[in-house]
Amino acid sequence: MNINTIIQKDPSHPSLGKRATTLRLLLAFVLAVSSLVSLAPAASAATFTPAELDSPLNNPFKGWAPPATGGPYAQPHKLVYAGVTWKELEPTKGVFDWNAIETKFKFDYWRSQGVRVVFRLLLDNPTGSAHRDIPDWLYNEMLTQEGTAGTAYQDNTGGMGTGNNTGFSPNYSSSILLARHKVLLDAIAARYYTQDAPIAFVQIGSLGHWGEFHTWPYVGPNNEQNYTGAFPPNAISNQFIQHYIDAFSNKSDRIQVMIRRSVQLASTHGLGMFNDMFGDQPSFDSSWGWYTGTQNGYWDDIGQLQPAYANFWNNAISAGEFYGGAGGLQASLTSGAGFTETMRQAELSKPSWLGPNSPASYAVGGPYQANMDTLKKRMGYHLVVKQVTHNDSAASGSSLSVSLSIENKGLQHFPFNWPVELQIRSGSTVVARTITDIQLKNWKTGTYAHTNSITIPSSLAAGNYTVALAILDPATNTPAVDFSNTGRTTDGAFPVSTINVTSGTGGGGGGTSIVVDGSASDWSAIPALASGSSSVATLKGTRVDSNLYLLVQGSGLTDSGAFYINADNNTATGYNATGWPNSGADYLLENNTLYAYTGTGNSWSWNQVATLGTSQYAKNASVVEIGLPLSAIGVSSGQTIRVGYILAGSVAERLPGESGTLPALEL
Repeated sequence: MNINTIIQKDPSHPSLGKRATTLRLLLAFVLAVSSLVSLAPAASAATFTPAELDSPLNNPFKGWAPPATGGPYAQPHKLVYAGVTWKELEPTKGVFDWNAIETKFKFDYWRSQGVRVVFRLLLDNPTGSAHRDIPDWLYNEMLTQEGTAGTAYQDNTGGMGTGNNTGFSPNYSSSILLARHKVLLDAIAARYYTQDAPIAFVQIGSLGHWGEFHTWPYVGPNNEQNYTGAFPPNAISNQFIQHYIDAFSNKSDRIQVMIRRSVQLASTHGLGMFNDMFGDQPSFDSSWGWYTGTQNGYWDDIGQLQPAYANFWNNAISAGEFYGGAGGLQASLTSGAGFTETMRQAELSKPSWLGPNSPASYAVGGPYQANMDTLKKRMGYHLVVKQVTHNDSAASGSSLSVSLSIENKGLQHFPFNWPVELQIRSGSTVVARTITDIQLKNWKTGTYAHTNSITIPSSLAAGNYTVALAILDPATNTPAVDFSNTGRTTDGAFPVSTINVTSGTGGGGGGTSIVVDGSASDWSAIPALASGSSSVATLKGTRVDSNLYLLVQGSGLTDSGAFYINADNNTATGYNATGWPNSGADYLLENNTLYAYTGTGNSWSWNQVATLGTSQYAKNASVVEIGLPLSAIGVSSGQTIRVGYILAGSVAERLPGESGTLPALEL
């Protein structure tokens, strides 16, 4: 617009001459500034489409589960199977030989390979020679005190499979057996519910031959009834199942329980299921088949009507093993009718893994490789990052909102809610990270949209950076699951986009001055770490030079509250406050007093280490503000800490909410 045009709109205005000159200069300045602003690049949304990788992945909890006693195997795998007999686990009453079990099944080796264990406790494991799989001391107690311990059998008819199968079917109705079984299950759960324990799935294997919920055939060659042992009715078998449920009911975040038959307790408690005859059509969906029974209910081998457990895979894991030994395995993988039937069963029953009878030992590149890859890719989960959207640039110290579109092309969901981390990287260095609120177990087959924010460190230099995703193994806190995208980094993360970081006005490195005075006005440019209720509305943190500043805004804050600081960014150490099982707080700042944690877990053990002065602490009804040297909590600039706040007297009033992990603050 022409300046003279603006002035000439009112030529009759008094004192136009001198004032017109002034107005011309003023308008010239305004338009010049406007011109400069219009030339400055504004952040705009950018969309990225990461390249997809069209191949099977060797990921946790899916694929093949060969015997743990063997290996290494030619085909990549992340699971092994351990069929453990009671006799070898508890050879002496009350003395559990964990070392022998873990040595035999190579727990340390498989743990070092990132391989998890499918564990099945066996009371009756038929083999080619006479034996018992319950301990001798238990057999003798049952025989002496109850008059019977069970039935020794030998099947020469081939009814239990090829060759002779010999063993001992215990008396499942024995009160001694039931009582000691509960003690055993509780011991197993206590032993293996730890962060680094390799067991991921426990199959209910206490009932029947091979733990398969049957003692078939029931009639021998001379018309002997139940000659391979009597299978118990629901009133008895339910007690064995309940022992598993009780032992592992609060451990499903690391260990999932599975069962072969769809009894009432299975659906009531959401157990996973396994099919030990996978690939065989009559055993799958004939009138008595495994799939038919799970979806419609069935009459079991001893005349009991068992309920349906339809679509169990929506909330639990489906798995199994190939039928018929080596012959059934090859038939299931041979192109034509065999492999067509295998894929049909996979699509219907949605298995995540198959074993111990599996092709893990087949040579790579052999005649079955293409079909094996097709099946393995489809089994379980198969996550593809389809699209990523965020601003093409962002200032240091600001919060970047990242929208993700991720497709699960597999048949199943991920079995556990492992943390999904959003990262900003400079080459191989992670310069910012945050744990998203993605719930992996909810990602069934289909496409999912998710938006999460990550704070760009205020001290981060201007330049181009990479945005990446990583699914972390809680046992190691490192990336452990591959997306089906190209570009995987050496540490297991997946770059999905790029961001141009510009110089900002954040608090790191002295860019912003914070005065601890009970006012939040000087925090306006600093993004929130977490937001919540009206009582505890906003949590912020920043570094200015060598000092850490923290702010909480809300209402009613004159009551005592406390900041929890995870100074070493390690959730495995420090205090775990109620509702924050992974908070790992090393320091607590309550009012103007700083305490260091000296206990473990959630024991209340704190030592006072400092008292803040009036220039370091301010509190009123709407603001709590603190400032302290980084050295007071043993950190320095460039490190990552985690921070939370709880308003005293109401653990519900906290930031973050009960997420388990405190938000990260890059210093």
